Amino acid sequence: MLNATDRESQMTQLDDARTSAASFDLADRYRADSGPVLMTGVQAIARQLVEQHERDRRAGLNVATFVSGYQGSPLAGLDRTIAAIPTLSTDHDVKFVPGMNEELAATSVWGSQVDLPAGERTHDGVVGVWYGKGPGLDRASDSIRHAAMYGANARGGVLVLVGDDPNAKSSTIPCASERSMAAMGMPVFFPRNAEEVITFGLYGVALSRISGCWSGMKIVADVADGLWTLDRDFADLDIVLPEIEWNGKPWSYRQRVLASPPDSVYAEADLYGPRWAMVEAFNAANEIDKIEVNPPAAWLGIAAVGTAYDSLRQALLDLGLGDTQLEDAGIRILRVGMPYPLGAD
Repeated sequence: MLNATDRESQMTQLDDARTSAASFDLADRYRADSGPVLMTGVQAIARQLVEQHERDRRAGLNVATFVSGYQGSPLAGLDRTIAAIPTLSTDHDVKFVPGMNEELAATSVWGSQVDLPAGERTHDGVVGVWYGKGPGLDRASDSIRHAAMYGANARGGVLVLVGDDPNAKSSTIPCASERSMAAMGMPVFFPRNAEEVITFGLYGVALSRISGCWSGMKIVADVADGLWTLDRDFADLDIVLPEIEWNGKPWSYRQRVLASPPDSVYAEADLYGPRWAMVEAFNAANEIDKIEVNPPAAWLGIAAVGTAYDSLRQALLDLGLGDTQLEDAGIRILRVGMPYPLGAD
């Protein structure tokens, strides 16, 4: 039988549990700087929209977000997730318009990047976000290819979220869209968990603004459907904006008006010249790719991209090879977060 002291302690614990349960809100996962929350990869996309808005607000910028796309595995639930969060619109200026199809959605996102005269602007800029599955990217390639060459607005930026289902567990065909995105002139990020969906999204918008490129993000089914505990203040993410020279002069991105030749030829030269040099400089300046195990005299290096990194580390652990054992064996491990373009170092 419990004595009076034990009963009082037990009641206090029950009261604390009730208070904790009452104060917990599932919407916390969509609030910047919230405490530890459970979050899927799809939910992390919605959180990224919040973090981007808060980051711009802290910088004194009035930036809205326009989201459009077409549902499809593994991002099939993204539209419902975003539509079910009223604070995205009321508190974070997110406009969500589902597309009739993938290419109309991409064209709408392109429109969000058109520069308006200063007197007609209601915002400093608009972040454009397109989403779709792998085959949907193929369908929207005409619009995206033109828009990527035209360039994003330097005060807005564009993210292209492509859901890849490599095992075709809920898709008609296996998908690996990074090559398609690369062929359209997009740098490609490959997150491996919910936290990287957010951080790479923030990197992607910053890169899009400084280079004009549409930033692609490959989200595989394991990331979209996976579940993680997230406990991070993304305000501490330090994004380095490099400075480059082109033809011996300081260069900064300026959006072109894409009309007809020779303007389109100049735009292509701009994309694969100074704009792409800025992409490479951005990758080098920020910790997107990281050497996780770095022995002083490595004889073997292993590079793993995105979710393959976690599979690699688990396989090595199954062989009894943790960080210490890998260093002793002279094996270097590189985690790649941006598979295109690959960093020179």
